[in-house]
Amino acid sequence: MWSRFRGQLSGDVSCPERTTGLSPGFNPGNTPQKRPALTRRFVLVVADRLRVPFAGLAFASVVSLIPGSYLFQMARGMAILLTVGPKAGLELSFQIIADGRAAILIVVAMTFGLVIPRICLYNVSQSFLPRGSRNESR
Repeated sequence: MWSRFRGQLSGDVSCPERTTGLSPGFNPGNTPQKRPALTRRFVLVVADRLRVPFAGLAFASVVSLIPGSYLFQMARGMAILLTVGPKAGLELSFQIIADGRAAILIVVAMTFGLVIPRICLYNVSQSFLPRGSRNESR
């Protein structure tokens, strides 16, 4: 199983200075080059244990960051609003509202994008089943 991940576990072969390998005495340190390799190893182990495709796990992780970035921008704007107080202009308030609205709309769109295909596929699959076995498949 681990033989197919050998290149990924040992680091990037094309950049020897970024390889972090599983050698004895490996010290993760605090260098930015080693953090992605450690994260990749951790996600590979979790995906293997849970029997989840690595790409699916990584994609779901990245997709959740998109509305989170808008929420962090909104929180930053609120912190600035608290710091500045009544001197803050309407532009800052509108930006905070826009960031919150964007995060909510992205989450709602992702929800519909996951639920509606599931409902459609369920209805299509039910149309191909014989009439007697439709109730048993639920």
